[in-house]
Amino acid sequence: MPSKNLAEIIALCSQENQNCTFNVNETIIDVNLISEIKGEIKGEIKGEIKGEIKGEIKGEIKKLKITIYHIHWCGFCKQALKKWIRYEKQYTNKPVEFIKVDCKTTECNVGAFPTIKFEYNDKNEEIQGMPPDDEFTNKIDEILKTLS
Repeated sequence: MPSKNLAEIIALCSQENQNCTFNVNETIIDVNLISEIKGEIKGEIKGEIKGEIKGEIKGEIKKLKITIYHIHWCGFCKQALKKWIRYEKQYTNKPVEFIKVDCKTTECNVGAFPTIKFEYNDKNEEIQGMPPDDEFTNKIDEILKTLS
């Protein structure tokens, strides 16, 4: 089925009421427009999908949330926030969400600053202080392995 882009493929599949399989950046996507999107999407899809996709996406996107609780007067927090920016860039294409909570403007129930909380797979872990770089990235990498 020759088409120029993903939106055209989806439109053709829905008009012809058929199953379609297509390859986007080496990712195979099997679409059954009568019932649901099937299969697993791995990798990264770049570009833009124009048009409307109707229906419901089922399932859960597994993600690691890492929250740092900091306060403006804390020297350790200032150092940790500089590292935080680097970590955000390092894990840009991974299922990791980095969250900063300023405890000057938000009530925080933490015992020390900075406090870092990891939320994943219905688990919550908390550490006080900013660990060394290799320890922190190793922890993130180990948690990401459990999300697959």
